[in-house]
Amino acid sequence: MGKGISVEIKKIKLDNVPLKDITPLEARTIAQEVEAKMKQLQDEKGVINTLNQALLVALEYAAMSYSKEQNEGGQKRDEEQRVNELIHKIKTRLDI
Repeated sequence: MGKGISVEIKKIKLDNVPLKDITPLEARTIAQEVEAKMKQLQDEKGVINTLNQALLVALEYAAMSYSKEQNEGGQKRDEEQRVNELIHKIKTRLDI
């Protein structure tokens, strides 16, 4: 297994982070987004504890990922239903 990627968030360096299919540049961009969200929590909600900030950001990203997966699953079900309806129409017209 290859080495992970190194990133820095809030002056904390994280080495060998195992990010599959992510380039070092993408990892740094993601780390910057995480740090910006953590700063937003501090500025807007008064959350000062870094661990709490990190956990809240992790929950937000996990919720976004979960919602995306649920939506993609819904789209797949909708597409399957449309295909089944088309099959039914074709069978009906062909008297199969």
